[in-house]
Amino acid sequence: MDKKFAKQSIERLDTSMEVINLLKNSNINTLEELCDERNSDLKQIGLEQSQIKEINIQLQLLGLNLRYS
Repeated sequence: MDKKFAKQSIERLDTSMEVINLLKNSNINTLEELCDERNSDLKQIGLEQSQIKEINIQLQLLGLNLRYS
């Protein structure tokens, strides 16, 4: 993980406030915490597949990824 982004807020992502609020309500506040999650974890907190795809794209632009295992 690129440490320069790890501690940054999830609000850095170019995504809707609905997505940001869902993440924050699940105690996911930093990019590092977000990268510790899997696609399935994000579905469980109420994100739709299209929103998860958008998050993945935003993370990849920063050189980051969600956890795969």
